[in-house]
Amino acid sequence: MLFESYEKALRPVENSTTATNVTLNPGLMSIVDTDEAHESIAIAQSHRMMWKDFYLSWDPDEYEGVKQLLIPMSWIWYPDIVVINMLALDVTLPEDKNYASIDYDGSILVTIPEVVTFHCKYHRKPTYYLLTFVLPCVIITTISIVGIFAPFNDSGDREDKVNVGLTTLLTMAVIFTVITDQMPKTSEGMPLLGIYILIQIAISAANAAVAVFFMYQQRKWTIGEPVPRWIMIVTGLTPKRAKIGTERRKTPDSSHYIKVKEAAVDIHAPENEHMKQQLTVVNEIKVMLQQLTEHRYDQDTEDRLRKEWQRAGHRLDVIAMIGFLILHFALTLAFLFVGFSNLQL
Repeated sequence: MLFESYEKALRPVENSTTATNVTLNPGLMSIVDTDEAHESIAIAQSHRMMWKDFYLSWDPDEYEGVKQLLIPMSWIWYPDIVVINMLALDVTLPEDKNYASIDYDGSILVTIPEVVTFHCKYHRKPTYYLLTFVLPCVIITTISIVGIFAPFNDSGDREDKVNVGLTTLLTMAVIFTVITDQMPKTSEGMPLLGIYILIQIAISAANAAVAVFFMYQQRKWTIGEPVPRWIMIVTGLTPKRAKIGTERRKTPDSSHYIKVKEAAVDIHAPENEHMKQQLTVVNEIKVMLQQLTEHRYDQDTEDRLRKEWQRAGHRLDVIAMIGFLILHFALTLAFLFVGFSNLQL
């Protein structure tokens, strides 16, 4: 019998040093799935293999002219072929239900239907990512910088500007989450697009932090604190204007008051009672005028101090806006230059 002394665990050669030549002819049936994040592709194929088995050859004349047999694959030895970049293998037909075609000269043909998952490198077109992610990030960050630092508000209130910065920060975090789902998970480092989005998040966070710092500084006018020297240097304010409100408050000029020369009056004399009442009223008016003048002086000093802080704040806004815009566009141009340079390699 043909299989009487056949051992499927042994490679079918007379000499162990003899190589077994296997011919592969895989046939692609369909693409099952593609995974950009893991850089893999799953295909359904018909894996055909052909080789010669020395122990499965016979003379057709001795077997009534039979030249070909169909034998279950589980009965014979067959090569175990593994692709180097294969991630997973799913054989859709078990070997006890799959049959091998054996010719009388020992030639064997098997066809194994299977789903194979391969690791592959994706060549991504930059246009999609530039229009979908990079361009919106550039627009959002630019609007955020202009919205936070544009000196259009004379009241000095910055709470809404800080809210703009925080909203932008959350928007960039959402975009980064979407990109993370599409980026390959490898140990080679973060892709360039992910690094760019992180830089944009850092710029948005810096915008919000600087806006909060400016808001804290500008609130100091409420406690009568003058504009610091470092702000004078940065903004180019003159020392004379920056010192408004810093001098010690002086007593208002005596010309603002009513001068009343008190006469020597005998307070015990009854005929001087009317004059005493008049002097009392004049003194009260004098005190009231002095209080009004001091209040007006304090109000004018506070208004001048507030206006100087607003002017310094506006200049700081313009400087910060120009600086962040230059940084933002410089990093964007550097990202585009590095990205297109990598595409040409």
